[in-house]
Amino acid sequence: MATYTVNIPARITSEFQSVYLLNFEFIKAMQNATPLDTIVFDFSRTKWIDAEMTVLLSMMFELAIQEVGDVNAEIDNMPEEVKTVLRKNDFFPYYGIASKLVDTYNSTITFFAETPSNDGVINKYIKEEVLSAIGDKISEDFLKEVSYCIFEIVHNVQDHSGADFFYICGQHYPKTGILRFAISDIGVGVPAKVKARNSSISSDVEAVEWAFVDGNTTKSRKEGGVGLFSIKDLLHQRGQLKLISDRAYYSIGPSGIATSIEMDQRFRGTLLCIEFDVKKCLKQRKSFGNNSKDTFNF
Repeated sequence: MATYTVNIPARITSEFQSVYLLNFEFIKAMQNATPLDTIVFDFSRTKWIDAEMTVLLSMMFELAIQEVGDVNAEIDNMPEEVKTVLRKNDFFPYYGIASKLVDTYNSTITFFAETPSNDGVINKYIKEEVLSAIGDKISEDFLKEVSYCIFEIVHNVQDHSGADFFYICGQHYPKTGILRFAISDIGVGVPAKVKARNSSISSDVEAVEWAFVDGNTTKSRKEGGVGLFSIKDLLHQRGQLKLISDRAYYSIGPSGIATSIEMDQRFRGTLLCIEFDVKKCLKQRKSFGNNSKDTFNF
């Protein structure tokens, strides 16, 4: 029996360097671990975490729980302000690491883990957690768009990854007028799903780029579903997104310009980070089908 430590970096954000470094530390700790060993997540160096990136930590916790006998966390030397974030958004309570701390500012979108087929619970979470954080600050039309966006992404997890669970968390930043949330799963990544359908695609970055093209789908029939392209369209001029899966790191800014990086190490599962500039979300988007019954078919 051996103990392997995941040294959590100083900053956890959705930027490439941060994701890459944390993933590197996780791979290094897990590569020799066996079901009889212990994995320790050491937060003593962590000075900052973007609250929505809690789902990145959850992916690694869940993978470690699946593959080793014992998983725990070292938080004694963790800065209180960082610990507060993970207590308020229910991540630490969920894993039995620390007690729940009430968010008196109502800006936290609580960490949530659920099966993608449980529609009633998902709808309740979107209404009571995501929308309540911004409900008095944004138009009703946009609230419908955000709700639809989240629900369809989540509902598609089972289709594109085969994962039994998805993870979601977020944060409203009132001072900057930014809403961020992230959704993840530890199933088959987007590149693997795309390459299984398109044998001509070789790289993970190319596969993710393909998934964001209007009309592209990995469904067995081209049903005209609302794909990742429509998420990009929803965010145009009012937000941005990042998708990390397998060896692909893909980012689209508010202007619609995309950048991509082929990583030299595998990122297991899929992480989708979405940011809305609330001030720019006051007008209804006529191009987005709020009443569509289609799903995000990536």
